[in-house]
Amino acid sequence: MNENKRVVSHFSAISGLEIEDRHVIETIAKRFQEIHKKSIFSSKTLPSRVLLKFFKIDQVSLASLRKINISTHRIKKISIDLVSKNVAVELKRGEPSKQPLTIKKRIPSLAIDTELLKQTITSFLKDNAKMVREEDKRLIRAVLECILRWTWNSVAPEVNCKLVGDNYNFSIKGIQTIALSQLESLCDLGDYVQELNVNLNRKMVHFLVLRTSSYIHDSQVKRRKINA
Repeated sequence: MNENKRVVSHFSAISGLEIEDRHVIETIAKRFQEIHKKSIFSSKTLPSRVLLKFFKIDQVSLASLRKINISTHRIKKISIDLVSKNVAVELKRGEPSKQPLTIKKRIPSLAIDTELLKQTITSFLKDNAKMVREEDKRLIRAVLECILRWTWNSVAPEVNCKLVGDNYNFSIKGIQTIALSQLESLCDLGDYVQELNVNLNRKMVHFLVLRTSSYIHDSQVKRRKINA
């Protein structure tokens, strides 16, 4: 059985959807299976959206999630469940729902205690004073703040950091779910953050943070190569 037939054969459960919706799901499924050959998925159809869950994925990178996210404008959200070991993709349905309009009550987000946040970060830096160099403290503070904001209203994560060469090697455990948008917030700190991956088997988020001096040196080398 060729690859196209193998993908399409999964669609008997969603045959009641509009052709356009089925085509969007097929596109996403193929994109997943190009990256993760053994992946399978389940679907749940709701009045205005479709929820896809992809399983048998050992590890997923930020780069691959970005590729999937740009495959269609219908994607509302991509999230990773590290407890159930799946990647969930929420899609908008093509046809507007004919269900009665209901106004959803907005659930207020719990405020973050900024003082406690600062104290937690300061405590981490104090415990790792021999490892984190003075010129990198501002960057590491920003990284830690981002991680803590991911899980502030849930179970506190286990943050491990080791200095390997000129890189800070971070591994974060104890995260139950994480969205693509949250991973992107870490990358918003700049090119200091590299090799961002989520290991579903080990239930861990892993990434590297370049030392400030190393990042400046690499940038200068790249500029010299461009100008040569």
